[in-house]
Amino acid sequence: IIDNHGWRNAYLWIGAGWGGLVLVFLILFFFDARGGGHRLVNGGSTNKAPAGLQGLSPSEAIRSPALIKVAFSTLLAIFVTSSLSIHLVPMLNELGVSRQTAAVMAALMGGMAIAGKLLTGAMLDRWANGWINLSSMVLPAVACLIFIFAGASLPLIVLAVVLLGYTNGAFLQACTYLTGR
Repeated sequence: IIDNHGWRNAYLWIGAGWGGLVLVFLILFFFDARGGGHRLVNGGSTNKAPAGLQGLSPSEAIRSPALIKVAFSTLLAIFVTSSLSIHLVPMLNELGVSRQTAAVMAALMGGMAIAGKLLTGAMLDRWANGWINLSSMVLPAVACLIFIFAGASLPLIVLAVVLLGYTNGAFLQACTYLTGR
């Protein structure tokens, strides 16, 4: 694509390709439970929920202070963890870690994000505990403190990367859990 259209247009083509694929899947498989199983693209749905379906209507959810707080905390957590993830290798280089070791640690962080998503989801399914949610929001701060005070200690740097990776996967599960409550 880059050879034929240039690198700027290549991004547009990639986005259009993935967006088109997602749109096809949405049209084929996305149903609204409030509308009795009707497809959203065929006629939409009403704002009233059937008797068996609990929860807020979309207009109630937008005005809910609790959901606004959860959305704001999720946005902040995404900003912090994304910025740390994007700049992880340069940060590790400044701490004295080689680029090759930093790349391995970035891969470790990705693996821990998957583990965090799975383990936190399993814990939230078994125990309705606020400590799980709290830890998923506090551990990035702990990882940042470790980065600040670790110096050249490789075990502490690995611990910070593991904590950061785990919480990359965990916080979205916790926010989803809080939204559902």
